[in-house]
Amino acid sequence: MNDQPVSPDTRIAEAQAEFAQAERDAALRVAAVESVHKQAARAHAVEAEINASQNAAAAREMATERNLLRENLSAERNASANNAFGFYLMTGILFAILLVGGIYYYFHRQDLANTASSNISVSSVPGQPAIPPTVQPTMPPPVVTPPPVIHVPPPQVHNEIRVVPPQTQQNPNTAPTESPNTTGGAQPDAGGTDRSNNQ
Repeated sequence: MNDQPVSPDTRIAEAQAEFAQAERDAALRVAAVESVHKQAARAHAVEAEINASQNAAAAREMATERNLLRENLSAERNASANNAFGFYLMTGILFAILLVGGIYYYFHRQDLANTASSNISVSSVPGQPAIPPTVQPTMPPPVVTPPPVIHVPPPQVHNEIRVVPPQTQQNPNTAPTESPNTTGGAQPDAGGTDRSNNQ
């Protein structure tokens, strides 16, 4: 080992070097902390900008809705004012018509009463009896009777035709007749034979 004594200048230099190293490390730590704080501040600033833009957009939307509501309210006010004006106008016209009609009816009735009172004359001559108006008898309307409805059933047609040949009854007392093909004149009538026998 090297047991040489260390001079005080060397110790002072080493101490100064260690102190400078510690100061550098502290400065690096402060710089790192400041960079972290700077990044956090930058992030907060970005968030604040985003929030501000969102608030501004919401404020613009609210302002637009407020303007629309104001316009709608003004339009409704105008419409209600027009409706009220029309209602009042119609009411006034109807009232004026009724008033004029009532006045006309009142004065016209008074005129009729005055003319009726002026036409009445008092005289001592007895008046002629009133002739009742002739009423013509009204003929009753002709009564139209509808023709009776006759239901005629269709005739029943039977297509079954039965031909029954006449049966000749032979008398046992008479001889058998000859066939018409034999020569000997006409065939004697069976009825005539019966008739002769009966006679």
